[in-house]
Amino acid sequence: AIVSATDRLFVCGDFNCPGDGPTSIDPNVSAVFDSPRVQHVHAPTRFDNLLDLIITDQQLVVKRVRVDDDGLVSDHRLVCVTVSTR
Repeated sequence: AIVSATDRLFVCGDFNCPGDGPTSIDPNVSAVFDSPRVQHVHAPTRFDNLLDLIITDQQLVVKRVRVDDDGLVSDHRLVCVTVSTR
C-alpha cells in the first residue's frame, strides 16, 4: 500500500523487474506507472539492468537524476535526484 500525507506521489525502490535492455523495465511494471506518472531513472542500476526506480506524478519537479557507482558499496548503484518542493 502507498500512503501519502500530501497530494504528490513519490515512489522509489528496487523493483527487481528488468526489461529487455539495460535502460528498460518489465512492460507489466511500466504499464502500472504510465501517465500521469513518470519513471525518472533511465540508466542501469545493477549490472546491466534497470531495477531501481523513482516514480512520481507529473506535478512533482524532479531534476538532476544521477546513477553513480558510489565506490561500489553495494551491488546496486546509487540513484540521486533533486526534488523541488514548496
